[in-house]
Amino acid sequence: MGRRHAISGRPEKVAQMLEGFDISGQHVLDIGSGLGGIDVLLAAEHRAAPVVGIDVEAQLIKSARELAARKGLAARVTFQLVTPGRLPFLDASFNLVFSKDAMLHISDKQTLYAEVLRVLKPGGWFIAADWLWSESAAESDIVFAWLQESQSTFAFTPPATALQALIDAGFAEPSVTELRKELQELTRKEVALLKAP
Repeated sequence: MGRRHAISGRPEKVAQMLEGFDISGQHVLDIGSGLGGIDVLLAAEHRAAPVVGIDVEAQLIKSARELAARKGLAARVTFQLVTPGRLPFLDASFNLVFSKDAMLHISDKQTLYAEVLRVLKPGGWFIAADWLWSESAAESDIVFAWLQESQSTFAFTPPATALQALIDAGFAEPSVTELRKELQELTRKEVALLKAP
């Protein structure tokens, strides 16, 4: 990721993640495409083509396809329903594998990363934003209470563990950029706005 401070907002954050990369005309896979907004953004603003978004929820895929059609991008942006596990693509299919805030639902990071590497073309890039946590976070009463109340299953990973999983999967010169301090500052500002009159 770039060296600039974290920026709230999806388009700005995606631009930050892609800083220094020209993805125009590049074949992109988005893991955890959700409602498809990022995929449309990758095609419309960053000129990637084609873009394939994958997700495990049929309703999200349906909504994402509708969005791409409304934006006139259905020929360049497609969406595919997948099941957890092996990615349904041939080896060396994509120039870029992208994911924003979706991998926290996948516990076996090394297997995921190995699959990402498998579908990347030689010299391709994997750029992702994931919710990681410190080694001691699992022992926090506040975190434990929050996880108990959550409707989702989260698989948080410490940064060092994520980096080692990238290395073990076979990535050349992987790096993990921690943005916790920036996120904490943005969260404090949001809390202050919510407490304001």
